Amino acid sequence: PLVTDRETIDFVACVAQAVVEVLEPPYNDIEWELAIFESESVNAFAMPGGKIGVMTGILKAAQNQDQLAAVIGHESSPGWFARITP
Repeated sequence: PLVTDRETIDFVACVAQAVVEVLEPPYNDIEWELAIFESESVNAFAMPGGKIGVMTGILKAAQNQDQLAAVIGHESSPGWFARITP
């Protein structure tokens, strides 16, 4: 299920937006979509087309917004997309 807690959504969205803003074009021009999943899994992912998924388990593992940003940044990096795009 998706998270409905507004405070959690706002926190993760703020961190994700900060990461997206520093991506190089064309990645920073994409209208990124964010989903936060209720899951104990310590994980996050990004998919081509501007999709970011964050599991709530990572919010318990990350000690601050910088650590969460590092994970989201890693998942949404252009180098990562280059490896999966034919």
